[in-house]
Parts: sequence; C-alpha cells; structure tokens
Amino acid sequence: MAVAVMALALPFTAGCMKLDQALTLRPDGSGVVELKYSMSEETIVQFRAMLDLRDKLMAVQGAQENDSEQSRLHEVFLNASEEQVRNELRKYEKVGVKIDTLKVQSVDGWRQTHMVLLFDSLATLAETEVFKDYGFNLTKNKDGDYLLSRPPESSMAGADADNSLLDPDGLKMVTPILAGFHAGFRITVPGRVLSSTAHRKGTQNAVWNFDFDTDPNALVALQNQAFEVTFDGKDAKLPQVKLRSSKRAAAGQARPGSSK
Repeated sequence: MAVAVMALALPFTAGCMKLDQALTLRPDGSGVVELKYSMSEETIVQFRAMLDLRDKLMAVQGAQENDSEQSRLHEVFLNASEEQVRNELRKYEKVGVKIDTLKVQSVDGWRQTHMVLLFDSLATLAETEVFKDYGFNLTKNKDGDYLLSRPPESSMAGADADNSLLDPDGLKMVTPILAGFHAGFRITVPGRVLSSTAHRKGTQNAVWNFDFDTDPNALVALQNQAFEVTFDGKDAKLPQVKLRSSKRAAAGQARPGSSK
C-alpha cells in the first residue's frame, strides 16, 4: 500500500487510469504488494508536466526533504521504461524491499505496468518517508486484535486543499476525462477479519472497488474513503506503525507565504 495508495493523491486530470493493488501482510511482519496499473500515454505526458511545474514552484517556496521522496514515487508511476522503474525501486532495497516481478509495456496508447514487491519488515519499511505519507496505521488493542487503517485522502490533504472538483459543478466539468477510471484495493491479513469498511470482505481479506463508469460519485467516494480492517491477532507478531499526521497540511504551513 505504501506505493500504490499514491493513486488517491493523483490529480483529477489523471482520470484515464486503471489501478488494482493487493497488499498481503504476513504474521511475522513481512509481506507482498502487487500492483497493476494502466495510464494513457496522453495522461502521462500531462501529469509529468504538472509535476514539473509543481516541483519548480516548491523549489521557489522551499520544499521540505520528504518532497524528494514523493518525487521518487512519482517516477515509479510515470517513468518511460522498465529499466528506469527498476532503478527507482532498487533504491528501496536498503529497507528490505525486493522486486519479484516487474513488467512495463505500451499497448495501443496505454502504459501498462505490473509489479510484485516483497518487503522483509513492516517495522523497517514504516521508517521511510514514503510510508509515512502513503502507508497505513497499524495498532493493537487490549484484546490482541489489530486495526489496519488509513484515513480518507480528503482529510490527509489538510484544510487548505483545493476540493473544488469534488463539488457537483466541478464533477460535471471533469466527467468527460474520467471515463474508464478504476481503482481497486485488496488487503489480505494474517488473521480472521472481524470488521471492515470494505465494499466486500472474506475470511482474511477486504476489498474496495471504485469505478467511475458504474458510479459517477466514485471519485468522491475514493477521496473520502476510510480504509479500515480489524483482524484477529492471536497468530501474528506485528509492529505498531503510524502515518505522519496530516502531512500535506503541515507542509503547507511551513512554507513561506502559506496561511496559518
């Protein structure tokens, strides 16, 4: 989830996107992330231009250190070749992330990527800046059960975020470019699922699906979705980890000229 959940933060112009991500968490704190996503080549060009402009503006305003980590994550999504993506992902080998599968190809004007990443230790991974922004919380209650959670992206963005495209007029404006948008998330946990905010849940997994073609409010639902899974922890020995609190809001307050 530390990689794929970046999809929640993509700009609304990236509507031509299909993404499916699966996180498997093992009892010892290791795990697997599988990510399949497709973006139109036209969307990639537009998105890269937006990121370049953002980086220039942040440089003028004084970017914080973790902004470089976010830029590296964007490279994973937007680089032109499999070799470039592989080189970016190898930078995380020092925290126990290994590439099991990686394939990047262009088919009929779409960039298609399939990757499977293995991580040795959730505790180590949780110390990275990328995880603190794009990962999840994991806490243990007095009964020994675990809660894996990530707050809605709309709340993570902070009070100063521009949500104008989430109102009815904004959604009407962007509807033509959101056709085909899909984001699916599956979390498999090392214990019986006790409760979840998922659209569908099994014995040890929870699934969320957001499809604009079947639900015009899918984008709003995605931005406002709280991802939560509570599961039996009797067979697991997992570290408790925590996201950075409202990172983007804090970063905005720290920059010159930002409102307080």
